[in-house]
Amino acid sequence: MSYESLQHDGIIRRHRFDQDELRVNVEEMLALVAQDLGDAKGSGISLDAHYGFAYNAARVAAEILMLAEGFWPGKAIGNHAAVFMFLGDMEAGDWADEAEFFDDAREKRNVMQYRRAGVATQAEVHEVADAAMRFVSRVRDWLTKHHPELVPDPPSSPEYP
Repeated sequence: MSYESLQHDGIIRRHRFDQDELRVNVEEMLALVAQDLGDAKGSGISLDAHYGFAYNAARVAAEILMLAEGFWPGKAIGNHAAVFMFLGDMEAGDWADEAEFFDDAREKRNVMQYRRAGVATQAEVHEVADAAMRFVSRVRDWLTKHHPELVPDPPSSPEYP
């Protein structure tokens, strides 16, 4: 897919990473996704924070798809919104349900982040966390199938004395 209308409207732009830089970016972003998913399950933080970590894991995973396809958010709208607009157009709309769900989560996260506390409910936290885990798994599968050169090598086993 060419994503011409998104490019024309300044929502996305071509990135300029070479293959090695792209692989490093994807590896670092996958580590961030794993950390955020872990933090979303952590204890001692607010429901809003749990929600935010789960949302961010999904947003970064969607951004990985964008990078793998050769794009980066443009400047016409916010980065997060651009990522989910791209996701909705990706593969003839095959990711549209996820794009809509996480764009709604983005709007809720914005309220939590910028306007007021105590917004997320336990049910919403579970919903967004479960959706993020399923989405990240789908992104990893897609990356393995379509861009195996970007999939990081599994970590080596630590050696113990």
